[in-house]
Order: sequence, then structure tokens, then C-alpha cells
Amino acid sequence: EEAAEGIREIVRAVESEDRAIPVLVHGGPLNDVGTVGKVLDSTGAAGYVTGSTGERLPTEEAVKLAVEAFKKIKLRYQA
Repeated sequence: EEAAEGIREIVRAVESEDRAIPVLVHGGPLNDVGTVGKVLDSTGAAGYVTGSTGERLPTEEAVKLAVEAFKKIKLRYQA
């Protein structure tokens, strides 16, 4: 909520100068789809610029889930 309030202030300041300038958000607590969606819905920001939240974080989560699934395989032989 603190980040959203800061973004709202930025959006208001930009819009007071020129409503044609889009405000894009990035970083901080904006690290998952749900949070980004809530912030965009509640602030008036025009969009989100992704970085590691669109590349690294989903990959890390997918690898983590795959490793956990492999660990659950029961081995016939154990050394």
C-alpha cells in the first residue's frame, strides 16, 4: 500500500502537467502478477515494465517445483 500511494502521487503530478504522458511502474514490491494488477488498478498507472519478475522469478519457481517433484520419486535402489 505504501508503494501504491507513492505511485498515485507520481501519477497525479504527471497528469497535472500532461495527461498524455503515461506513467509506467517497475521494481520494489511489484514482484508478482497479483501485486502488479492491484497496483495498476488502484493507482492510474498506465502499465508495468517487467524485468526479473517476468524472466528470472518464474523460471526459478518452475525449477524449484521440478526439483521438488523429482525428489518425490521413490527409488528402487539406494546406495
